[in-house]
Amino acid sequence: MKPFIRIAAVATIGGALLVSASAVQAQSQYGQQQPDLHTMLHIRPDQEAAWRTYQSASPQPAEIAQMRQGAQQLGSLTTPERLERINGMLTTQLTVFHRQAMATRGLYSVLSPDQQRMFDQATAPPAGRGGPPQR
Repeated sequence: MKPFIRIAAVATIGGALLVSASAVQAQSQYGQQQPDLHTMLHIRPDQEAAWRTYQSASPQPAEIAQMRQGAQQLGSLTTPERLERINGMLTTQLTVFHRQAMATRGLYSVLSPDQQRMFDQATAPPAGRGGPPQR
């Protein structure tokens, strides 16, 4: 029974990566809507540098393509190859996350309290996503 559990764990990790690659794509599509956020927040000239840093921290097309391709190829790899690929993908995802988190914190810190409230509302995950499972 233990081998089955180990295989299931690897499959779960692979499945999470596929979902995560889709999330990165959704984030990229969100990034295309950022000018609306810029307008909504009424970014002031003294906030522009932080805004540009925030905007440029979104996943780049090459990063998205790399993650998507890596996830699609998991099924054709041996288990050791799959583990290596997953490790590389997780490393890339973590790098992208840290870059986005730092840029978001930088922008958020220069926003007024009203702008912060608008930013929180505009960037909150849709209901039923990103929160604890509903019972």
